[in-house]
Amino acid sequence: MSTSRAVARDVLVRVDDGAYANLVLPEALRRSSLDLRDRAFVTDLVAGTLRARRRVDALLAPHGRRPIDRLDPPVRATLRLGAYQLLRGVAPHAAVGETVSAAPTRARRYVNAVLRSLAASGPPWPEPTGAGEALSYPDWIVTRLNQDLGPADAHAALVTQNEAPTLTLRPNPRRTTPDALEAELRATGADVRRGAVAPGALAVRGAGDPGALAAVREGRATPQDQASQAVVTLVGARAGERLLDVAAAPGGKATGLGEVVGDGLVVAADVHAGRLGLVATAARRLALPAVVPVVADGRALP
Repeated sequence: MSTSRAVARDVLVRVDDGAYANLVLPEALRRSSLDLRDRAFVTDLVAGTLRARRRVDALLAPHGRRPIDRLDPPVRATLRLGAYQLLRGVAPHAAVGETVSAAPTRARRYVNAVLRSLAASGPPWPEPTGAGEALSYPDWIVTRLNQDLGPADAHAALVTQNEAPTLTLRPNPRRTTPDALEAELRATGADVRRGAVAPGALAVRGAGDPGALAAVREGRATPQDQASQAVVTLVGARAGERLLDVAAAPGGKATGLGEVVGDGLVVAADVHAGRLGLVATAARRLALPAVVPVVADGRALP
């Protein structure tokens, strides 16, 4: 039976190889035999490690013999998991001892030595001096925000954006209403609030794996952040219209538009044929024949 940390390690390895965390994590959780509490722990491990990856790598660097980007993916993922747990206050005996067991057998002594060395260095941790590394952002984003907002507001914005996001659902207006979906989710024990940016959006905590929700499985709702939902609203689409969505994958906005146009047409174009499969899957789940995936480069359109 896979442990929580082993499941998280496998997800991180796949993300490192180019997969989407929001797709491979729910899939891995559904395949596992973990209970709800452990699934929530895996979700925190994966999301937190990804958010803190640059900071984690900088803190690990002095403690290993090899640069972290030259390690085998499972070893790299295990080290990042252990380091993230130490940073969030997990006791060293668990953050190190339990995580080492998720490393490949041949590398366990190395992972144990690196994590124990890191654990002995804090807290407080010897944080990187650069804001990009310390807050796990590309340097160009930090520079741009400092220019646009000033150092104090830029720092506050970067810290806020590192907070764990709330699951946001988009009700399918063809199959339900925000009120009905909210009542359904509250009946399961979830905390539900109305979105502040997109009309009808529902911000949900405590719902568990989004893909396991009946409303999502049955096409009555779609996980989509409020900013993306707001784009659909701002387009101002109407029933029967014909629209083109360039760079459409993975399909959140295209399917949102498809729910609005009804018998109209949404051409969902993307240059990556493989990613268009995500659009097609989403359109089938929502029963939206109006959404038509097409391989095309929006830059070449007249």
